[in-house]
Amino acid sequence: MIVYRLVCDHEHRFEGWFQSGDDYERQRDAGAVLCPMCESKEVSRLPSAPHVQTARTPAPRNTQEEPIDLLRLLRMLQSITEDVGDRFPDEARKIHYREAPARNIRGRASLDAVGELEEEGIDVLPIPDLSKLH
Repeated sequence: MIVYRLVCDHEHRFEGWFQSGDDYERQRDAGAVLCPMCESKEVSRLPSAPHVQTARTPAPRNTQEEPIDLLRLLRMLQSITEDVGDRFPDEARKIHYREAPARNIRGRASLDAVGELEEEGIDVLPIPDLSKLH
């Protein structure tokens, strides 16, 4: 997973998580990378440098960016995931067992289905329904 610092044409700064640089470019070119604040599709990468934290160096603090609130975070998740709907448990298994390409997905699953996925060692994260954000 790679994290890019991004900015939209309205100067909103945010992070995007991608499988690779090619994955970022493919999603951006397809109009799938959206600003979580204004939903602009005009998004570009900001320069960034890796940071390695050691016991002697504190983590860098970014004082220019506001904390991300829950709604902005959910919109960001929506922009970097594929909605597979009710097929979520099946798609998660296919990805986990390498029967389908690795990608970020979201969808719907019962509590029983989520429990079964977790028993198989498949990490899932329950989040609110992103389709209701608009």
